[in-house]
Amino acid sequence: MKRKRVAIFGNAWSYEFVQSIMRGVIKYSKDNDVDVDTFISYTSVGSAEDEIKGESNIYRLPKLRDYDGAIIMGNTINTQQEIDLVRERVLEAGINSVSLETKIDGINFIGTENYSGMYELAEHIFKYHGIEDVFYVSGPKGNLEAQERLKAVSDAAKKNNIPFGKENIYYGDWSYYCGAEMLEKWFPTNRGIPRAIMCANDSMAIGVCESLTNNGYKVPEDVIVTGFDALDSAINYYPSITTVARDWESMGYNAMEQVLNEQKDKSEKLKRKILKSKMSIGESCGCVLDTVVSEKRLKAARTTEYQQAGNISFDIHMRDVYTHMRDIYTVEDLHNSLSKHYSSHRIGFEGDNFYLCVDENFFIAADEPLTKEIGFSDKMVSCVNMYEKNIYPLAKVGEKDILPDFARDDHARVFNYKSLYSNGRIIGYAAMEASLLQYENYTLYVWSRHMYQNFDQIERNNQMKRLTDELKKLSNTDSLTELYNRTGCDNIAVPFFGECISSGKNVGIIMCDVDDMKIINDEYGHLQGDLALRTLANAIKVSIDDKWYPCRYGGDEFILIGECEDEDELNRIINSISDNIVVCAKETHLQYELKVSVGGVVIDSEDEVSFEIAMKIADDRMYSVKSKHKSTTGGVIR
Repeated sequence: MKRKRVAIFGNAWSYEFVQSIMRGVIKYSKDNDVDVDTFISYTSVGSAEDEIKGESNIYRLPKLRDYDGAIIMGNTINTQQEIDLVRERVLEAGINSVSLETKIDGINFIGTENYSGMYELAEHIFKYHGIEDVFYVSGPKGNLEAQERLKAVSDAAKKNNIPFGKENIYYGDWSYYCGAEMLEKWFPTNRGIPRAIMCANDSMAIGVCESLTNNGYKVPEDVIVTGFDALDSAINYYPSITTVARDWESMGYNAMEQVLNEQKDKSEKLKRKILKSKMSIGESCGCVLDTVVSEKRLKAARTTEYQQAGNISFDIHMRDVYTHMRDIYTVEDLHNSLSKHYSSHRIGFEGDNFYLCVDENFFIAADEPLTKEIGFSDKMVSCVNMYEKNIYPLAKVGEKDILPDFARDDHARVFNYKSLYSNGRIIGYAAMEASLLQYENYTLYVWSRHMYQNFDQIERNNQMKRLTDELKKLSNTDSLTELYNRTGCDNIAVPFFGECISSGKNVGIIMCDVDDMKIINDEYGHLQGDLALRTLANAIKVSIDDKWYPCRYGGDEFILIGECEDEDELNRIINSISDNIVVCAKETHLQYELKVSVGGVVIDSEDEVSFEIAMKIADDRMYSVKSKHKSTTGGVIR
């Protein structure tokens, strides 16, 4: 029976929320043998349009009709266009779906109510600590979660007869920097430092604590500070933040259960599930740590040294990856170089199952990029295929699945997918077996930025190669006839003569010379002389195949060097040149009859004949023909 599969969409700037949700998801995957594909972006409201387009493109990757359900981490996705994109794709696929913490039209919902936990925390501050002077740092105006939390504080203040009006509220943007800046911007002009500052999330609370410390205040001795979310960073902070906890791990597990085990409601009635929030006591209010928080902090302290060592290993790893990508020109180059790296230098970040899928068009240097701006190409190739630590050959992807066939096996797996793009163009995507460490401190984002730079280097390589090839072509090409010039003959055609002899192939040399070229220039002018040379060049081009190298050797003298079986083949080419001169001359409306002397020789690969001797033989035969022409026409052009 086909294993069930769930698609998850999220933005990992909110990495602690994503980590918590994914703990529950991974647990469910293991418990119930379910595959999970997680599509991760990193955008923010202030991101450039190209960045939003490139990051959110990963949401276009899955063929959602192949999935049994979808989970949207709605509160993490920062732009409405991304929400609309995911919503449209999920509804079009007609699969069970649920949004977490943010309601989306037409999608089921699981969320944590914000009110009860924040109300409980405000009551604790007002009653237990006896605080009457409180200031509140809110989330953005218009944000529903921010409004619910603010209402809880306002209601608790009203119940306890605590003064709380507009002058007690500062509207922030959820960020650490907002909390840090608020102290400098607001209080000097509006009021003194209050006895308690309650914040709508932990990031702003930490920012406030840092700013207070920098200004000589102690938390909680001088000022009590609280947050919301119970992030690891808040628990591990000193003093640990008194906050409001939401059981996101259980939410992740419940979301998996809901999209897979509940029948799709034919009435299209949406399901709403609300989980309770609750206060989590820390040190920033002046209380003693509760047991759960204390254990989490101890665990974090034990892993700090390991994380520092892991960061160093990660940096070394990314430098090694760059080394293996900096001199790449083709998809085969990339496969061979990175396969060599990953077969011997794995630190575990990408996991034991890792796939790097790239658009083949990316490696083609052209005036206009051939890669897409939106969506993924039908020429996707997985150029790194690491399955259970073993490296596999190049594999096409996209037609049946977004991973190679062998990637889906007898084991349930959870994969993270990250879009790769550069300069507004889609390069491809990476898929790696999910690890919670990949979200830690935005490490997956840092990994992807390194890869963007590496692919930029590959693009520069190919553009430089293209320019170099064009310069080489110009330096080796005669501008009048567009055949090889004398330099091109020496650099390309003459070495080909030697290659044929070395590989046991016979080689032919043909010499051509325009009869009475001086008379044409003197009687009809040099423009007509140029036209005569171009006419001969055109006749040569249509008389030979790609095994021959035609060159304008100098003046009105031409040499052709190519693979040639015998004298019969050589004579057929010589006769073809003579016949085509007549045809080409009519097409160019020459004012005179163009005659050309042609002679050649075939050199057997077993004969020890140098190029110089072979050329002299061909030249002598050409001049023998020229002598016959002069004796016939008297050397007068007609």
